[in-house]
Amino acid sequence: MKRSICVILIGAMAQLSACVQRSPDGPQLPEGADIVVTATAPQSPIASGKSAEFRIKVFNAGPKDASDVTIIDTIGAQSKLVSMSCTATGTAVCPDPVTLSMKVPTLPKGDELDFVVTLKLADLPTGIIIDSLVASFDKDGDPNNNSVAVDAVVR
Repeated sequence: MKRSICVILIGAMAQLSACVQRSPDGPQLPEGADIVVTATAPQSPIASGKSAEFRIKVFNAGPKDASDVTIIDTIGAQSKLVSMSCTATGTAVCPDPVTLSMKVPTLPKGDELDFVVTLKLADLPTGIIIDSLVASFDKDGDPNNNSVAVDAVVR
């Protein structure tokens, strides 16, 4: 008889949930890797005319390396992209070039890609700057934690 055990960790950045199936023979880990996406937004409100810096992390929680990871960053209709950069931990390698739509050949287990997305309101003095990111690949153990959306109010 198999049972699912789910653990929910609440941190400063976002909610992360991980589930492991248990059988009489012990835990059964997911077949692939588990890509987890978290983000932080700047402190709102942002002064009119100023940029907002969003920090987005794409982490491979394992148990295996993730291959052919697609990363798509979508900005809101009122938003304008100022810049986007990436730093990698471990043996991970940032996509080149860093754009709103990227492909990462391999994201090793335990490694992370950290994106800094700088946005500004497009042609409006006040409004909301929105950024959302989805990272996915075929054998993700938990696709429910592959996306995040954050926003900042401009006044």
